[in-house]
Amino acid sequence: MSALVLVLAGCGGGAGTTTGTGGGYVTGTGGVVGTGGSPATGGVVGTGGSPATGGVVGTGGSPAAGGTGGFMLIGPIDKSSEQPLTPTLSWSPAEGATAYVVEVAYFTNFPSTDVFQATVDGSTTQITVPTGRLQAGAIYYWRVTAQKGNAQTIAPNAPRWFSSPYLVPGAHGLDVTPDDKKVVVASDADDGSIYVIDLGSRQVGAIPTGLQSHAVGLAVAPDGKHALATLVSNAADGVNGWP
Repeated sequence: MSALVLVLAGCGGGAGTTTGTGGGYVTGTGGVVGTGGSPATGGVVGTGGSPATGGVVGTGGSPAAGGTGGFMLIGPIDKSSEQPLTPTLSWSPAEGATAYVVEVAYFTNFPSTDVFQATVDGSTTQITVPTGRLQAGAIYYWRVTAQKGNAQTIAPNAPRWFSSPYLVPGAHGLDVTPDDKKVVVASDADDGSIYVIDLGSRQVGAIPTGLQSHAVGLAVAPDGKHALATLVSNAADGVNGWP
C-alpha cells in the first residue's frame, strides 16, 4: 500500500447579478362637483303612442373552437436523479392534439434559449433527447404543450425535473474541496485514476496515478489544492511514485 499526493487545478467563480429598483406612481386629484339647476316648469302630458312591435330574437352564435383534452407527463418520474444523458420523455395522449411541443430547460420559465426543444406530431407521445444536449450533474426541467389549431394546453403536472449522475468507474471514496467547487473521487478499478469533478463547469477530469495500483480512499487537504490518495499495489512488490 502506498500514498500519493495529487495537485488539484483551481477554478474560478461566476459573476454576480444586479436587481433593478421598482418605479413609483402618481395619484390623480378629484374633479369638481357641478351645482344644481332650476326645476323645469310643468308641461303638457304627452298622449300614449302605439306599442312597439316585437323584435326578432337573435340566433345563437357558434361555440369557440375547443382546445385539446387533458393529458399528463409520464416519464421520467419527477425528481429522478439517475437518468442517462439521453433520456426518453413520455406523456399520455391529449384528445384532439395535432402536435406537441417538448421543452427541456435549466429554468422553470422555459426561456427561448431552451436546452432542447422539439415539435412532434399528434400521434407521438415520447421523444429521446439527442446526444450532446445534456450534462451530468445539472438539473433539467421539462414540459410538454399540446397544440390544436391556435389552442395550446400545457400538461397540468408540468414542469417536472430530472438529472444525470456523474459517472466514475469503480468509485471508491470521495471528498469535497473546502470551497465546495470540486469533488475528488478515487477509482478502485485496476490502474484506476483519481477523478476531479468541477461543479461549476460540470467537467470531469482524470489524474492518472502512474502506478500499477488502484485507489481505495482519499482526502482533500485543507488548502483545497492537494489530495492524498491511498493506493493498493497491483504489482507483486508494490511501487511508490508521483504522477
